Amino acid sequence: MKQIPKYWKIVCSRHTSVLYQAQINTKHISERLLEQFIRTLISKYALSDNEIMEQHTRVPFKNKKDYISVVRTGCDLNEPLKINFSSQVADIYVDVCLTE
Repeated sequence: MKQIPKYWKIVCSRHTSVLYQAQINTKHISERLLEQFIRTLISKYALSDNEIMEQHTRVPFKNKKDYISVVRTGCDLNEPLKINFSSQVADIYVDVCLTE
C-alpha cells in the first residue's frame, strides 16, 4: 500500500499581504523544528534585534519574556488527522496546517 505524502502548508502574512508561503514534506521537518521555524519566521518580520536576542539568552534570576507563542491544535479522535500551528505577534500571523 502506497502512502500519500503529507505536507505542512505554511503561510505568513501581514494583514492581507502574504509575506512567505511554502509547502514542506512532513518527512523533512519534525513538529519541534517546525515550531522553531515559525518562531524564526515571526522574529524576522515582527521583532527587533534586541527582542530576538532576548529569546536566545538565559540570564539567571531574570524573567524571560516570551514574545512568540506557538499554539498547536489537533482534531478529535474520530476525525481524519488534522494538525494546525498558529502564532501571531503584532500584525504578523503564521498559519501552518497539515495537508495531503
